[in-house]
Amino acid sequence: ELETAKANLTRGFAQRFETLGRLVQQVAEMFCYDLPLEEISRYPNAIEEVDLEQAQAAARKYIDPSRVVVVVVGDLNQIEQSVRELNLGDLAVVDVEGKKVR
Repeated sequence: ELETAKANLTRGFAQRFETLGRLVQQVAEMFCYDLPLEEISRYPNAIEEVDLEQAQAAARKYIDPSRVVVVVVGDLNQIEQSVRELNLGDLAVVDVEGKKVR
C-alpha cells in the first residue's frame, strides 16, 4: 500500500502545474506555508524516501482512529449489506443534501 500511495503522489505531482492557474495556486500555497520554491524539485524525491516506519509514525501522530469517518457513495440497495459486514461502526444514511434518511 505504501508503494502505491507514493506512486500516486509522485505521478500526480505534475498535474499541479498543468495550467497557469494551477501553477499560481501552487506557488501561492507554498507562500502561505512559507515553503521555498526549491520544494517543487525536492517533493518527489522526499516522497520516494519515505519508508514504512516513517509512514506509520506519521499516521499514529496525525490520525485519531476514534474520529475517522468513512464515506461510502453508491446504490444503497447494492452496497448496504457489504458495508454493514465491515463493522466500521454506526451507519448513517444521508441523501444528496446530507440530510439523514435513517
